Amino acid sequence: MEKPRSSKKAGLVEIGSIRVDRSIEQQRGSCWEDCLSSQFPVTSFENVGNLSVFTVGAPHEGYTIETQLENNKMNGESSIISDEEIKVAKLFFQDGIANGPCTLYDSLGKLFFTGRFVNGYRSGRGQEYDTQGNVVFDGFFREGKRMRLYPINEMKGYWKELADDNSDRVLSVSKRDDYGRKEGICFQYDTKGKITRVSEWNEDIEVCLIKQFIGNQMIEYKNGVKRYEGGFVDSLMMNYKRHGNGI
Repeated sequence: MEKPRSSKKAGLVEIGSIRVDRSIEQQRGSCWEDCLSSQFPVTSFENVGNLSVFTVGAPHEGYTIETQLENNKMNGESSIISDEEIKVAKLFFQDGIANGPCTLYDSLGKLFFTGRFVNGYRSGRGQEYDTQGNVVFDGFFREGKRMRLYPINEMKGYWKELADDNSDRVLSVSKRDDYGRKEGICFQYDTKGKITRVSEWNEDIEVCLIKQFIGNQMIEYKNGVKRYEGGFVDSLMMNYKRHGNGI
């Protein structure tokens, strides 16, 4: 059935930052690692029933975005359709920016990712799938890319964050909220893997220092007041408890 015709208007609506790339056939999923609004230059749009259908120009000529307009901006549940009429994304826009839950597919329409967008990027907890529909990664994302966060089996709810240099160096151990932000008690380490501080966090912001480590000495605080200084057990599983000489 043909879509009803309507007048086309160019360049009147802000477009959300979301990128689809034809190279997905060669590098499956790499198109979702970035947030590049320039990848979707809107050439025109038309109203088709209750939908607004955006036509996208080069470098992704032929793709369309089906959404709804509110105050001249994309809002609500939306879809991105390839030039071969395959849905490659189901997502939500808020004031023209991709925010909220999403389901992403490859160019063949096979499931690739479930999670959410935050300000146009894949962010927070999400899952990636292979072509058979099996989960190949269940973890956290930051600005479109996988975070090096791994669960600690011995500490339920805690995640170990490794350095971005592909080494096994631990940066921190903490709980995380659905957006991947530090939440609750966090253990932090230096470049040599030595504990440096234990503190409380809320939405990725440190709010209270609990323990500080200098050399072989630990300093404990309560409500900002020093309560102990002395030796300690150098063990995460034992919560770096007091041990040996101390005041």
